[in-house]
Amino acid sequence: MAVIGGYIFLGSLLFGLWEGWKPLEASYFCFVTIATIGFGDLVPGAARFENVADQYKMIASAFYMLFGNKTTAWWWNVVTASARLTVVSVTNISSACER
Repeated sequence: MAVIGGYIFLGSLLFGLWEGWKPLEASYFCFVTIATIGFGDLVPGAARFENVADQYKMIASAFYMLFGNKTTAWWWNVVTASARLTVVSVTNISSACER
């Protein structure tokens, strides 16, 4: 959970600087984006792409979103695998106690 929280925090700092968003708006955008909800009410891209720095920001935004989605999927797999192991362990312990 700390990995996801840290990722959202760092993203909110970046998007707050780049897009001029308030911290809550930037955090909301990062959460909605990496959770693949994507309402579309906040969209990065205030830049006009007239200079190279704006183009690099948009590329960095795309990579942030890509790796954020992958990080969320990784975290979800870890949580569900841990839950499965817990259920299997409890089941094994309870069946051993019944014998």
